[in-house]
Amino acid sequence: MGDYPEGPGDVRRALFALSLVLGAYALTVAVGDYDASHTEALLVCAVAYTAHVLWRNVRRQSASRAA
Repeated sequence: MGDYPEGPGDVRRALFALSLVLGAYALTVAVGDYDASHTEALLVCAVAYTAHVLWRNVRRQSASRAA
């Protein structure tokens, strides 16, 4: 059970972009500019958080392999 191989650059960029887009959407809902159900807001926040965590993990793995 070794480390996962380094994610390609496009995977890192896609995960980062997804976390930014969904984070911005969640912020828009939180500020009140857009009415969303509680379930919709919760799901978008959860996916944004998951995308950000995955991006950080892929980034950390690529940094450790470079060292």
